[in-house]
Amino acid sequence: MLACDMAIVSEDARIGDQHANYGLMPGGGSTQRLPRRIGLQRAMELLTTGRWLSGSEAVQWGLALRAVHPDVLNNEVDACWRAFVTRVELVSA
Repeated sequence: MLACDMAIVSEDARIGDQHANYGLMPGGGSTQRLPRRIGLQRAMELLTTGRWLSGSEAVQWGLALRAVHPDVLNNEVDACWRAFVTRVELVSA
């Protein structure tokens, strides 16, 4: 998720880094990317406690673009990529 340019999530998603719960160092670049996205204090909380965020919290914290009802998630994602690909020809060189 941290490497995504745009993330659309379900409102009831559970998002978090669980490495701490297993005595492991965070991976996937999260020690670098997460503080840049949400600030050092929030990143430290997530990386050291294994706390879960809901999809709605992820939006509030700047991790996701928007959170939608689970029933419409696939439609929202489809609409987003369709809007992108119909315009990409105009802006790519």
